[in-house]
Amino acid sequence: MTRTGEESPSMRDLEVFRTLADSPTITEAALTLHLSQSQLSRILRDLERRLGVPLFDRSTAGLRLTAEGQEFARTTQAILDARTREMRAFTSRIAGDAGDLRVSVLPSMAFERMAIWTNLFRERHPRATLTATDDVSGNGITAVMSGDTDVAISAARLRLPDGEERPLFPETRGVTVTPLVSERFHLVAPASADLPPSPTWEFALAHLGVGYTATSGVQRCLERIAEEEGVSVQVETLTNSPLTIAGLVEAGLGWSVVPTSNLSLMRVRDLATAELPGYERVVCIVIPEVEPVPLARHFVDALLEG
Repeated sequence: MTRTGEESPSMRDLEVFRTLADSPTITEAALTLHLSQSQLSRILRDLERRLGVPLFDRSTAGLRLTAEGQEFARTTQAILDARTREMRAFTSRIAGDAGDLRVSVLPSMAFERMAIWTNLFRERHPRATLTATDDVSGNGITAVMSGDTDVAISAARLRLPDGEERPLFPETRGVTVTPLVSERFHLVAPASADLPPSPTWEFALAHLGVGYTATSGVQRCLERIAEEEGVSVQVETLTNSPLTIAGLVEAGLGWSVVPTSNLSLMRVRDLATAELPGYERVVCIVIPEVEPVPLARHFVDALLEG
């Protein structure tokens, strides 16, 4: 915390401090920053004076961050990351068809369709860079809300047999959610299991032993379905990986319920599957409600066409 009346550290101060914190000696930091050691020492002393705390322990062996210095390093990194993120968003906004687009996507959707979407998008916007991360447990929606992701392809809704849709993640402030793909669920069992060809949800949930963690979209779907069907859900083994679920089911640790798109990831295992009736997971496009970057709009067009 800066002393009362003292000027807050500038971005240059933060960059200098970050370089010092990452350098084994003040000599190397001075070379990196193209400053003399005396200039660098003066900047550091002034920064410590304004903050009112020592940032480094000084010894003949070099500089070592104090406890206060370690905390300031975390703060500094967060500020510099935020500046980078905001400048990148600004560049994308004014460029229109260039810049970096950040996309969070469900692994199953990425496996089945991301190549089609990406190729179509890049054909139209060859100067754009697309960075994709896995959407796990609905974190893509949160990332769009916080500004850390431009577009999320996330399981945001459950469609009931009568066509009504229920949100899976109630907090969707400041975003627009557009349905993209809906898919049924499948009961998955070892190949040797006596799996009925048309199982009911009561049967499926009673045999559920391997599933997704409580915060995942799939598990939220199953909890909503259990409420509608008036049965309980008890899962003994939890994961967020379709491949792990496939291996556990094949090994006999329990049956599972997964969306259709997960089956393509699970074909490496010898499993029996049967489609479950009525309910559908709705995979949606999530973008900021107000002024999404132009590249996000262009990518959404590719999603809807592809």
